[in-house]
Amino acid sequence: MRNTSSSSRGTTWFLFAIASVVLLGFTALLLGSIIAGPDHYREMGAFWEAGWAASHHQDPYGIYPLTPGSKLALPGGSEAIVYDRNISPPSVLPLFQVFALFSPLTVAVTWTIFSALLIITGAGLVVSALGERLQKRQILWLLLSVSIFESLAVIEDYSLLFFLACLTLHLLVRGRTIWPAIIVGVLVAIKPNLGLWPIMLFLSCHKKAAVVIAGTAVTLSILPIFAYGPSIYWQWLHGDNTSYHSILVGDISLMGICSRLGSRTVGFVLAVISGFGFLLFVRRVRPSTVEISGLAICAGILCSPLGWASYTLFAAPFFIGFRRWGKIETTAAILLAIPQPLWQPTVGWVSLLRALPRILGLLLMITSFLRSSLQGNSNHDYSISVIRTTAA
Repeated sequence: MRNTSSSSRGTTWFLFAIASVVLLGFTALLLGSIIAGPDHYREMGAFWEAGWAASHHQDPYGIYPLTPGSKLALPGGSEAIVYDRNISPPSVLPLFQVFALFSPLTVAVTWTIFSALLIITGAGLVVSALGERLQKRQILWLLLSVSIFESLAVIEDYSLLFFLACLTLHLLVRGRTIWPAIIVGVLVAIKPNLGLWPIMLFLSCHKKAAVVIAGTAVTLSILPIFAYGPSIYWQWLHGDNTSYHSILVGDISLMGICSRLGSRTVGFVLAVISGFGFLLFVRRVRPSTVEISGLAICAGILCSPLGWASYTLFAAPFFIGFRRWGKIETTAAILLAIPQPLWQPTVGWVSLLRALPRILGLLLMITSFLRSSLQGNSNHDYSISVIRTTAA
C-alpha cells in the first residue's frame, strides 16, 4: 500500500515537473519576442505609465505613450481605438511605482520571468497540499491552461493573484484559518471583482474569516488616500473604461455579453439578480470554504462590470482542489482551454458565438461548485472534508 502511494506521489510530481518545463520553455520564447518585438511592453506599458504618473503627481488612470491600444472595426465600416489603460485600484499603485523605477523593457522582461516562477511556485503549493489525490489532467490544466499562457503573453499581473489563490488553498487544506483570510483580503483589495467573497463567507457562518477579509481589504483600500489624496478614487472611477472593453469577446461577464448584444442595462439587471441568487444560495446551503471560494470568484467574473475569461485563473486552484473531476468539470476545463479568437467582432450574435466556449466553461464551473455544495457531507473528497471540518 505504501509503495502504491509512493508511486502515485512520484507520478504526480513528475507530471508537475514536465508541465513546469513546458511553461518555462514558453516563457523563454516569449522573452525573445518581448525583446525583439515592436510591442515590447504590452499591458506592462499601462502599469509602468501608471506608476510613473503616480510618482509625478499625475493621473495614473490616463492614456500615455506606452498605454497599449487596439484598433477595432465596428459595424458600418467605422473604427474605434480601445486603450488598455490601467484600471487597477489605487491599492496596487505602490507596486506600479516600483516598476517605474526601472526601464519599461527591463520591467517587462523581469516581470515575465517572475510571473512564470510565481505560477510554478503556486501550483507547487497546491500539489504539495493535495498530492496524489490530484488527477493527471488537473495538474496539467493548472499549469498549462490557456489563461496561464495568455497572462504571460500580455504581461499581466494575474500571476500574482494566481499565486495568492494557490497559497490560500494550501493553507486551508493545512487547517489554517486566519492567514488564508488575510490573503483573501489582499486579493479583494487588488481585484474588487472578488468582493462577494467575504459576503458569502459571512452569510454561510464563516463570520470570523469574513471580518478578517473585509478588514484587510478595507485597510489596504484606505491607505492610498494618505499617499495620493482622496481624489485618487475619483480618478480611478473616472478612468474606468469597462464599457469600452466590453466590446471584446474576452469579457464574459453578463454586462459584457449584453453590451455586445446592444443593451448594457439588461446585463446590469441580470448581474444584480444573479448576484443576489448566489448570496441566497450560500446563505441556505452553507457550502465549504473551498466551494465558497470558487463560487465567489466565478460570481465575480459573471456579475462584475468587467469579467475577463482569464480571471478563471484565480479560481483554478479551488476548481481542482474541491473534488476529483467528472464529466462536467472536464468539459468545463476543455471549453476554457479554447484560445480567444484573434479576430474579434465587436457586437452582435457573431461576437457571442465567438465567446461562447468560455462562457459555457464558466457556467459549467459554477454548476460544478453548486452541485458539490448541494451534496454537502455526502461528498467524500478528502480535501473538502478537511476544510469543512476546519470551518466548523
